[in-house]
Amino acid sequence: MLVEKAIGRYGDTIRNLLPPEPWKYDLDRLMLPLIRELDLYQLALSGEDGELLERVGESYHVERNLGVAAGYYQKAVAALPPVPVTEEMKAAVLRHAPLLKLTEMECFPLKDVVAIHHPDEPVIAYHLFWEDDYDFPDDSDPCDHEQIWVAYDRNSRRVTGVWAFYHGSIITTARAAELANEAGGRPEIRVQWGKHGSIPAEGERVRLPKGTVLEDMRETYHQMLAGGRAKDHPIKKRYWPSAYEGTWEDFMRFPVTVDSAGLLESKNFVICSRLSNAVIQQHFLTYNFAAKFGWPWHAPVYDETGLVTKAGAST
Repeated sequence: MLVEKAIGRYGDTIRNLLPPEPWKYDLDRLMLPLIRELDLYQLALSGEDGELLERVGESYHVERNLGVAAGYYQKAVAALPPVPVTEEMKAAVLRHAPLLKLTEMECFPLKDVVAIHHPDEPVIAYHLFWEDDYDFPDDSDPCDHEQIWVAYDRNSRRVTGVWAFYHGSIITTARAAELANEAGGRPEIRVQWGKHGSIPAEGERVRLPKGTVLEDMRETYHQMLAGGRAKDHPIKKRYWPSAYEGTWEDFMRFPVTVDSAGLLESKNFVICSRLSNAVIQQHFLTYNFAAKFGWPWHAPVYDETGLVTKAGAST
């Protein structure tokens, strides 16, 4: 997340330093010191830049230095405060709130949903917070932060784009928007058991750097059958299933629907801002969460053909 945002701002300065086969590395932690120094230098030149302040906060957030991160987030929100949510924005947030399709055996409930409407573009970021991630009983994050984005046309109110966060990548499909419109403007997003990778319509065919989403799902299925990562951790042993117990067909069947609009209506976690992690931390959640992307143009986007836009592409 930090690296993709940095590429969007610094371009080849960062891109030329990436190692071969970058997916083999935790790039955020590897390149964090360099990115932070570049951002702090730019901040010294530009003054109170809300987006830069948020990015510096994110660099501390990634390190779990939450006190320092919160200080930068507070400054970011002060420098770039949210704008009022209009009735039209609120209606769009509910009109296009994703329908989440779960397996019958899903072991973690959805805790919260935060919707952020961009102040200039008709794009909505839906931040989903599941109770936890089956592979990470030891990360000290009391939730699993996932994301979906929906773009729409202000005049026709039709969906024009659907993107989802899938294990570090942002994915979309050629027919995601069309199928959302056929469903009344509500994109259906399939949610991976236990780990909650989000898959838009026909997303199993999306080509990632290491293969298709379907291939990754099959690999994940076998890992979950074996108990996943950290299978002997005391938290997992005490509270969570010892392993996934269904068949491959069960793993790929999503008959349970969770309507994200329900939580949005009951808690009213809706805001209008260019910022993401900063406003979530300052305005909504009382527990820690993993920092993630703000907008789909902050990262490479993949579809059925492979890479379609690079990090830093504009809307």
